[in-house]
Amino acid sequence: LEVALSMMPSPVSDDSGRPYFPYMFIVVESTSGMVMGMELLSPLPSLQAMWAEIPNQFLEQLAKVQVRPQVVHVNTELLASLLSGLEQLGIEFTLVEELPGVEAMQESLFGFLGGGLFEE
Repeated sequence: LEVALSMMPSPVSDDSGRPYFPYMFIVVESTSGMVMGMELLSPLPSLQAMWAEIPNQFLEQLAKVQVRPQVVHVNTELLASLLSGLEQLGIEFTLVEELPGVEAMQESLFGFLGGGLFEE
C-alpha cells in the first residue's frame, strides 16, 4: 500500500466562513493504483490535533476494505513517525521517495479541480 498526506490546492471555509486548506489523507493499492480510502482532514484547531488523528484514520481505512498490509510505503518522515506506533500490529512502514499510485491519483484529482499538482 501507499499512504500519503498532502495539502489540497484549494481552500474551503469552516462554519464561520474562515478559509483554510484541508489535507487529503489517501491510501492507494500499489500494484493496481486503486484508491482504498481517502479522507479530507481539517488542520483546525491545530496541525498537531490533525496529526493525532492519522493513525486512527489509517486503521479506519484498512477496516473498511478489510486489508491488513505487511508493508506500507510513505513519502515523508512525518507520516512515517505518525504511523510508527502501528508497527506493533505487524505493519512495516517504509520511507520512499515516490508513491506512483498516489501521485497519479493526485494529478487526476487536482487537475479536475483546476489546480494542477500542488507540492508541499
